[in-house]
Formats: sequence, C-alpha cells, structure tokens
Amino acid sequence: MRGIVSLSTLGSALRGERQHAGLTQAELAARAGLSRATIIGLEAGGHFDGATLVAVVRALKLEISVEPARVVPNLLDETEEL
Repeated sequence: MRGIVSLSTLGSALRGERQHAGLTQAELAARAGLSRATIIGLEAGGHFDGATLVAVVRALKLEISVEPARVVPNLLDETEEL
C-alpha cells in the first residue's frame, strides 16, 4: 500500500489487497477474527481501532510501514516571496 492519506484511501487499498488475494469479505473477516460488517466498514473508509487494522493486515499477510512524508514544495509560497 502506498500513499495512504485518509481512511478512504486505506479502505480502498485494503479492498484491493483482499481482492488480489482472492478473498471475499466473509473469508477475510473469518481469517481476521472480525465480523463481515467490520470489513465492509473498513473498506468503506469508516473508523476503526488499531487492533482491527492489525488483524486485517495480518490476515492479508501484509505489513504496516511508517515513513516520513515526501515534501512537495508549494509553488504558491515561492511566488509570494518574489
């Protein structure tokens, strides 16, 4: 997963990983020890706790990585200085 900046993009990324693994929402829920409703909510960008995220990531055989954000210069700021 890359460039996760919101719960919505996280949910979409996890849905894509689930589909890539050939799992239904019910199958992923069973592997993660969660309800299908929880998986549906997560994929829809709903709120969830850290334990839920870890359970889903493990069930999908993924890992979580935290990296510094890439800084993109704001061109507007630069033109204001001129």
